[in-house]
Amino acid sequence: MKKIFRFIVMMLKWILLIAVSVEGLSFLAIIISNFTLYGHAREGSGETYNAYTLFLQNPAVRPTAYNDSSPDQSKNKAILLFGGSTMRGAKDHVDRTIASFLAKELNANSSGFRFAVVNFGTNSFNSLLESKYLQKELIENANKPDMVIFYDGANDAKYFAEHRTPYGHHGYRRVRSLIESYYASWFGLLKPLTAATHASFTRELREKIHQVAVPLDKDSPLLNEMVDLTEQRYDFVNKVTIC
Repeated sequence: MKKIFRFIVMMLKWILLIAVSVEGLSFLAIIISNFTLYGHAREGSGETYNAYTLFLQNPAVRPTAYNDSSPDQSKNKAILLFGGSTMRGAKDHVDRTIASFLAKELNANSSGFRFAVVNFGTNSFNSLLESKYLQKELIENANKPDMVIFYDGANDAKYFAEHRTPYGHHGYRRVRSLIESYYASWFGLLKPLTAATHASFTRELREKIHQVAVPLDKDSPLLNEMVDLTEQRYDFVNKVTIC
């Protein structure tokens, strides 16, 4: 009986050691890949929780250069821009963002109209989170826009390839694990531990390998669903903006 007990204890130790080793190696692989791709240990930028969009950056709205206004309110036009890091602008210079270039071009004309371009671009955002961001802006801001522009593509494709769901977004695994793991099993009662297990580096590494190593079939029903749902999002925000 003692031999059996010692054997069980030894097996549990080896299982724990292997699990910790795999997680540790996965952690190193993720950190190294982040340094290689982004130049720092963390993927994405610093975030603060937001009830509408899951997270936003600080400042949420990046300043735009070359905005202008007219004393005649009927001549003032507001344009809202949504997108990921390309729209927000990775440069330190505010006057080198898409929003600033657009404001400069529009306000250089002699039509008499003056334009204020608002840069809602947020690093790591895709069309899913941006549609929620527009909803937040329309609900909370009394000044309604004259035009809304979305600039997307790369992040939508990245999260779909990584998570293989049209509902993927930055932080998808961590957020989903925190919500769903609680009721997944009796072990789910240990909420923090269970969520950490579901959002482990091992799972993250597996999905990142899946993203680059397993090609998508162009005729895949899941890919068609992703395209259809993305189109529906833009149709919806178009209707909301028109209203």
